[in-house]
Amino acid sequence: MKRKYIFSLIFALATLGVFYFLQPSKKELCQNAFKSMKQIEYDGIVVKKYIDPNHSVPTFIIRKNNSVIEIADFRDLSGLYEYLKVRDSVVKKRDDNSVYVYRFDSRMATFKIDYGCN
Repeated sequence: MKRKYIFSLIFALATLGVFYFLQPSKKELCQNAFKSMKQIEYDGIVVKKYIDPNHSVPTFIIRKNNSVIEIADFRDLSGLYEYLKVRDSVVKKRDDNSVYVYRFDSRMATFKIDYGCN
C-alpha cells in the first residue's frame, strides 16, 4: 500500500514538472504578443476611447470610411493610449512598432509601442 502511494506521488510530481518546463516563459509570451502586434496595420480617426469595463483594458476605436477597428492593448507602455484624444488621426504600418498620431490642431507625435519584453 505504501509503495503505491509513493509511486503515485512521484508520478504526480513528475507530471507537474514536465508541464512546468514545457510552458513558454513570460518573456516568450511577451515577445510573441509583440510580434503579433507588429503585424497589425491601421489608419483612421479615433472616434471613441475607453477602458473596457470587463477586463480593464485600454481600448480605442478608429474609423476610416465605413470600417471600424477596435484596438485593445493592455501591454503597451509607450503612453499612446494616455496621449490619444477623440478626433486624432492614427497610423500604424505593418511590420513596424511606430504609431503616428496627428492631432486635429496640426500637432504630430510618434509612439514606439513597447511591451517591456526585455
